[in-house]
Amino acid sequence: SYIKAARRLERRYGRFDKIFLATDDQHVVAATKNFANEFDIVFQDIDRGFYDSNDHNGVDVRPDFNEVSRIREITSDIWAMGHCHAFVGSFASSVAWVAYEFMVAHHGKFMPFESVDMAYGHS
Repeated sequence: SYIKAARRLERRYGRFDKIFLATDDQHVVAATKNFANEFDIVFQDIDRGFYDSNDHNGVDVRPDFNEVSRIREITSDIWAMGHCHAFVGSFASSVAWVAYEFMVAHHGKFMPFESVDMAYGHS
């Protein structure tokens, strides 16, 4: 899980001031209260219900994702993640790839990361 991965990173690298959570899942955001005593988790205040469409075709075919507000949400998440000092995510997600590579470019070096599924650089 993501929390277990964050704990592993903290054991290796020390305490992080904050955890930035980038998710389109409103249930994940709601679950953060379970870890409020352990982590300071921050996230954008956006309508995540928009993303819960039960559309199995994915985001690439939804024209409403081209709205400026949606583009601003995702680019803000990527910008924020790029300024973090470690990364926990799913490399099955193209957003995770972009965010981690922006983080590397921003810091000028590879940053600590934990993948919850695929290896970084998989083909």
